Amino acid sequence: MTQKAYAALKNLKGVNRLMAEVLVRLISEVENSRRLVGSNLEWVSRKGGDNPLSYVNICNALGYDPEYVRERLREYTTSS
Repeated sequence: MTQKAYAALKNLKGVNRLMAEVLVRLISEVENSRRLVGSNLEWVSRKGGDNPLSYVNICNALGYDPEYVRERLREYTTSS
């Protein structure tokens, strides 16, 4: 999945590319470790925030439902 995500980054510019890179890095770390822990868990678990680079704001800006992505990450970490 990560290779496809990195390929899609080529079409993005500026802030959207930065946001997508943050999300792709999270997904890559979860794929590699099969765990969502520490600062990643804390970041994904927050329900909102004023920070433009919060998990919720990044998902919304890229057109993803934050709760849907959160649930997929949790499923992925428990499927090992």
